Amino acid sequence: MQSMQFSSICIVFNCLDRIGFQIKFLAYRQKIQCLPMSSYSSLQKRLPLVRALLGASHFKSFVLGNDHVPGAHQARQVLDLMESFLGPECLDARTWRSWFSSKPPRPRTDAVEALDRCVFAMKCAAQQGSWDLNFYKEIMTGGLVRKLLEPTKSQTPESVMSLRAGAYSPLSHWHLHLDALDVATLAEGKEARECMALLQIAIARLTEVLHEQWNVTSGRVYTTLSSDFALSWAEKSEEERAQYQLVLNRFRPPVFDWFMNRPPRPMFDSELHTPEFTSRHVHKTLLRLIEDVGFLRADRLQAWSLALASSTLLLRAQIRVDQKTAVSSYPSDYLYVSFLERILFQIDDDDEETLDLLQEVQRREGCSWSPFSIEKLFEARSVYEHQLLLYGIPVRLVETIISSRN
Repeated sequence: MQSMQFSSICIVFNCLDRIGFQIKFLAYRQKIQCLPMSSYSSLQKRLPLVRALLGASHFKSFVLGNDHVPGAHQARQVLDLMESFLGPECLDARTWRSWFSSKPPRPRTDAVEALDRCVFAMKCAAQQGSWDLNFYKEIMTGGLVRKLLEPTKSQTPESVMSLRAGAYSPLSHWHLHLDALDVATLAEGKEARECMALLQIAIARLTEVLHEQWNVTSGRVYTTLSSDFALSWAEKSEEERAQYQLVLNRFRPPVFDWFMNRPPRPMFDSELHTPEFTSRHVHKTLLRLIEDVGFLRADRLQAWSLALASSTLLLRAQIRVDQKTAVSSYPSDYLYVSFLERILFQIDDDDEETLDLLQEVQRREGCSWSPFSIEKLFEARSVYEHQLLLYGIPVRLVETIISSRN
């Protein structure tokens, strides 16, 4: 099929640098090759196959709790539990086991829907609140790239993709991370030149979502994280909790719930040092959070580590797109992606080179991180790796996916 040519429009990017001056970047007109969206279906074969394994493992961890064994299909235990809520033959055992194979097939929608229905039934039975019936369906068979790849009869597929991207919102940190992995995979593949418009739109949307979540001024993620009081409360003995409760009960109106649910916020030395970057540089925003060592702990550390890995994948994809479209990347992009990939993904690398990159990042940012902050950065790797292994995915697999060029 003959490819169609669409000219990119001249776009003026307005962004604020760290000291508040407005800088304008002009993207020059260029030809971008963009296949009709009906032809994009073949590109789906390039998307990572980790979605099936991660989704099934996430479900298994949720329903089995402490009995969950990472990497094992545990078909009998899972299916027995599912049948107790959904009835017999709700999911074929061969289908379930196939999601844990070395080359899992793309999951069927009806099979995945059984997982969402099971969790919904469990929550209803336990009166634990609602459940989005698209959660596992989106993890295992959906995502932003697949949404953008859906056929359209429009003569301006780029505008359709832009509208779809603007309406897209990932359901969890894992959904966003898999989206970033999809994008990074396509950007590394030989088909990348055929889907430049798709990649540019997807990268812009996902970095925008990360920025909306993590910017230190109005980020939405902070309301979902444990408060300082909640983390402290979890570490107290029953006797200490009783003493705390006696003190807090003296206040009118009651303040216990307010303390428990108060959103945490990262703290910096002063307002002058508060990181204010655009979505294009969300990796810098996330990196600067290491300055507040006390903030990055427990569920906050887990969410941040996953977001940092997602931003690194998107930065890598952005560099690949810039290379293929002859657009100059920001000078710091190569430094940051080299450093963050070495920290998060690359195994058995030279620590001395990593430290050299760390020093260069600090020099460029004009900051000097404490040993405790630097330790948090290296801790991100172990936390990210642990989260992957919980769902049976070795970090080596991620490294292989993003470095492949077949």
